[in-house]
Amino acid sequence: MTDYRRKREPSSKISGYFGLAIVVVLVFVALSGVFKSSQKDDRETVSWDGRSAFYAVLNSDPVSFFIYNPTVKKITLLKLDDNLYVPTGEDGNPIEKLSDITDESDGEGLTKTASGITRTAVLNYVMFDEPTTVDEKNLEKKFKQFASLTTPLKMIFGSGPVEDTNLALKDWYRLWWQVKSLSVNDISLVDASTNAEDIVLPKGDSVLGVDEVALHRLMGQYLEVHSVLEEGSQIEIVNSSGIYDWGQMAADFVGASGGRVSVINESDLVNERTTIQVHSENYTSSYLAKLFDCDITSVSSLEENQIRIVLGKDFGGLF
Repeated sequence: MTDYRRKREPSSKISGYFGLAIVVVLVFVALSGVFKSSQKDDRETVSWDGRSAFYAVLNSDPVSFFIYNPTVKKITLLKLDDNLYVPTGEDGNPIEKLSDITDESDGEGLTKTASGITRTAVLNYVMFDEPTTVDEKNLEKKFKQFASLTTPLKMIFGSGPVEDTNLALKDWYRLWWQVKSLSVNDISLVDASTNAEDIVLPKGDSVLGVDEVALHRLMGQYLEVHSVLEEGSQIEIVNSSGIYDWGQMAADFVGASGGRVSVINESDLVNERTTIQVHSENYTSSYLAKLFDCDITSVSSLEENQIRIVLGKDFGGLF
């Protein structure tokens, strides 16, 4: 005779379910704003949609990029070489060692430097309150700490090693929710220190600097957005910034996500602000609007799957 009565779950399994339920409830309570007064970070802007790659520059030792791609469910920590030189854009001091820039920069300055040397729109930063060494052992340790079920509580009450970040709490929660089930086999450390080239100085001397093209190509391997590739939008760039080189920089920003730029047109007009023009919005246009920090306008003359990025002078503020 079949016994249809509910079988008793082992007590350890019940405790596990109960603990997980408590954490989930706390997360949703925190997201609703009940604990807002206890949060050190009260930013409400959420920059990550959970579908694209999540990435941020870290002031670690050496400087590195944390990248999580939800399509392949992999975490990559890409570390640079602090001894390489990078351009500063300053006439009196055109190049500087990356380590010196890191020591002198706040989070916003670090994102601009990172965007310039990777030719990728690096919008997020995480600044640690003490030196954090980048190696496989420490990476696994930090991952296990972050994937812990106690992490939501720590985020609610603002405890942890992060001194400053521009990430919203909801971004942290979303990231934790997606990576907590991963294992150490799903994370990897990539050494990008070999992406270097000689930089010739005005007096004929040379120093070893970051190879921006090679580093951009490497970053693109981890940042491709499945939805952008799937939509395959035809993307046009109109450079109305007044700076010739910015058209190609914008194309590289788009290319890192998997978008394909069909043409770059130079305009005689100079706009103050960047805008994105579309016939009708899709995921790609929304993603690019966040990337370029600009508005989307509807233009009926464009084709259904066409996107036009009109660069303004404000584009230079990203790098």
